[in-house]
Amino acid sequence: MREFSMIRLLSMFMFFILVFSIGCLSSGEETVVPAVTPTFVPTAVEKSSGTGHGDSHSSGATQSDKSPEEMFAGTICASCHKIEGTGAQGITGPELTNIGTIGASRISGYSAEEYIRESIIEPDAYLVEGYGNLMPAGLKDLLGADYEPIITYLVSLK
Repeated sequence: MREFSMIRLLSMFMFFILVFSIGCLSSGEETVVPAVTPTFVPTAVEKSSGTGHGDSHSSGATQSDKSPEEMFAGTICASCHKIEGTGAQGITGPELTNIGTIGASRISGYSAEEYIRESIIEPDAYLVEGYGNLMPAGLKDLLGADYEPIITYLVSLK
């Protein structure tokens, strides 16, 4: 008889857990999933030998055979930011399609170029509404000599 009571008690306990679980799943409340923060992991870049041969993708060298749009598309920037009509289709950061116009209105007294430069050098200096501080520091150094052509390209997006 005692064995029967233990089985009955265990069955009732399992039934209670099942009912409780179903109640939690169908409570009608929206489940909040925490946002994933991208982690910037720089890749190793071979240092230039200084010979000028075969080091077009080395640190500090421009990708001179590419347009500024192609340079941008080849950076970590394009994985987070969207520029309409290009390969840059990121969704984590603000859209940059018209940043040459919009940038001039983001910070009072700043031109679009000043805003873009500051956003790359000090990503947390100004945060666009609706976006957190997800942009990694050190992007100017990562861009190397491509930094200036990319700035010019972004300013041209009107």
